[in-house]
Amino acid sequence: MKILMYSILLLTILVFFSRPCPGEFYSTVYGKVIDEETGIGIKGVGVRVCLFFKHFGETRTDDQGKFVINNIPPGKYGIVFWPPKPYAWEDIDYSKFQKDPFVPKGMQTIHVEKGKNLYVLKKCKIGGVLELRTFEKGTNIPIEGVDVFIGKIQTGLTAYNDRTDNKGYYSLGRLPAVKIEIELSKEGLWWKNISDVEINYNQTTTVDVPYDLTSLTRINGKVTCQQSGEPLKDILISICSLDTRGCEYSYTDDGGKFSMLDMEPGRYELTIFCNQEIEGKIEKTQINKRVTILKGQPLNVDFALDCNLDYDKRGDEI
Repeated sequence: MKILMYSILLLTILVFFSRPCPGEFYSTVYGKVIDEETGIGIKGVGVRVCLFFKHFGETRTDDQGKFVINNIPPGKYGIVFWPPKPYAWEDIDYSKFQKDPFVPKGMQTIHVEKGKNLYVLKKCKIGGVLELRTFEKGTNIPIEGVDVFIGKIQTGLTAYNDRTDNKGYYSLGRLPAVKIEIELSKEGLWWKNISDVEINYNQTTTVDVPYDLTSLTRINGKVTCQQSGEPLKDILISICSLDTRGCEYSYTDDGGKFSMLDMEPGRYELTIFCNQEIEGKIEKTQINKRVTILKGQPLNVDFALDCNLDYDKRGDEI
């Protein structure tokens, strides 16, 4: 029995001391992130080592641009960097995967060997800047509040959405060197699409977007109270294309007037929504008018509404 116990104890000791220490099996990924032009280290860059969507380590660079990520098992990984402004996000397509080593396509791949530390040097570039301006054609008067949607950037931040300021300007920085797509829309203005806008590192791309507000292709109208004839303000009006070009929305002003400019010729349906009591229940109903817009011809559409009903107004969810 004693011999058996000593044998088990000896076997346990041998197994314990034969196991690899963490330092023998795991590795450290370390390195530096620098400015491509100056070679100076960049502080505050996010660094992540990952496989699929599992993170094996994440950190940020120090004052000298250095980083260290410990305890990485041997294998093939993707390493991604999130630099601070004004440096650009990496141009990585997170929607696709490559077979080997199963990390997002375009991401830098690293090979970690057993017990060997790996040094990575990353060079970052100053991002490109997009400056866009919307204005009235002919008068050069700025147009405020145009919604700007930026797509096809493929950086993990798939799109950007904002509005032009009171001077008609919209600006977006730290973009990678890619071709982007710009969509613009505004209450009262039909949408515009601008494709293949080229962005370059450390350069400003300027895009001017004129709107011809004197165009005769438009819908004008007025909404009044059926009982009194007084104008109704802030009434929500949906203007939808019947030729699959989508919907736009407008609101009546203090004089009950609304307009939709720069319209494409085609068939449209104008709708005003209201809550109405039907058989003791409040139900959502619609007041519709279908129209056809011809090229170069303005169209006037008026509504006379029952003022006793509750209509959807500015601020209501569509």
